[in-house]
Amino acid sequence: MRPEPPPKAKPIEKEKDCILFSNSPIEDVNHAKSFWKSLTLQPPLESRLVSADIRQRLRIATPPNKPPKKTRRSTTTWEETKTAVFLHNAYQQDKKEVKQKYRQLMLQREAALNLLHKQRLERLQKELISLPYKPAQKTFDNKIEEDYISDELE
Repeated sequence: MRPEPPPKAKPIEKEKDCILFSNSPIEDVNHAKSFWKSLTLQPPLESRLVSADIRQRLRIATPPNKPPKKTRRSTTTWEETKTAVFLHNAYQQDKKEVKQKYRQLMLQREAALNLLHKQRLERLQKELISLPYKPAQKTFDNKIEEDYISDELE
């Protein structure tokens, strides 16, 4: 049994919606309508009555005979200074700890490199001791040249 094809959309009048779908499923027609309706443009910002971007009211002007208010400094200047000094000291302490950590890593790396160098020197000394007792290595190339020369002489 075959599933039934989706129902066909009815042709839409050109004058009414200016969109014509023939032999299209209703779902496609509905999706297309919602898409084109979402593309309608909003009026320009200047022509709107209320907007979040534009200030709706101006500040209230101060009377001309009153001088402008002077803002008083807060009384927390001592506390602010104390906090700033504390934060600066904490930052310096953190900086020292990081520097110490990197110094320890550098010393560990140097110790590892020194150990590798020492082990390499010991290995080379052992190889030098056993060098006179090793058999001479014959190369494959020399044997081929000797066979070639002997064949030519015969």
